[in-house]
Order: sequence, then structure tokens, then C-alpha cells
Amino acid sequence: MNKNLIIIGAEIYACVAYEIASDMKCFDKISFVDDLRESTPDGMPVIGKIKDLENIFVDYSNIIVALDDAKKRLSLLKMIEEELPFRIVSLISPKAHISSSSQIMQGCIIEPMAVVHTGCIISKGCFISSGAVIKVETL
Repeated sequence: MNKNLIIIGAEIYACVAYEIASDMKCFDKISFVDDLRESTPDGMPVIGKIKDLENIFVDYSNIIVALDDAKKRLSLLKMIEEELPFRIVSLISPKAHISSSSQIMQGCIIEPMAVVHTGCIISKGCFISSGAVIKVETL
């Protein structure tokens, strides 16, 4: 299994995902696929479309869905789980604070300066924005 990452999407969320993945320093290569765009807003090239994912797996083992449409994001995550051999990763900024007792499900993106408190469970495919504080409330 290689250390390359494919990001589904090529809009602003994909650019955020790219920056976080780069800051994590655990991926050798990071690329984008998107059905509508040929490059990201900051000019990085898109290497293919979603239908090309099956062929892309040879060069990329890891994947994240970085789309702003939550329904489409979850639908794609389900399709990847059921039909493709990728490892769905979560991207967690090294500048975020994540409690060691929290649980982050696959496909999440946690931006810099976000806080996930003790005992929190972040569901599959969630985006936690900069400045967000996620905590369990007691009654």
C-alpha cells in the first residue's frame, strides 16, 4: 500500500483538504479528481473524474471526499466502501486539538484550531471548521 492520497473534489473544500494533508506530512503524493473542474481554484490540476477511480487505485491507496454537499459526500463514501479498494482516511490538522478519548470516524476533515473535547464521537464524513468547539453536553 502506497502513501498517496486522492482527493475527490476540486473546489474550496478540496483546497482545505490538500493543505491539511500536506501539513500532516504522511502522504507522498496528493492529487484531485472531479467531474466538473480541470483544476482547483488555486491552479492545481485535476487528474481525472470520479469514474476513473478504479484505474487510479494503482497509484493511490488513500482517499478523502472533500465536497461541500453532505449528501453527495456520504453517498460517495458509501460507494467507495462497497465498490473500491481505497483506504478512506480522515484528515486532522496538526493545529487542531483532539482529545485522546474522542473518536473520529473515517472520511472526516478537521481544520486547524478546531477542538474536539473528551468523549466526543465525530461521525463518518464530517467537516469540523476552524474555531469550532465540539463537546458533549450533560443534562
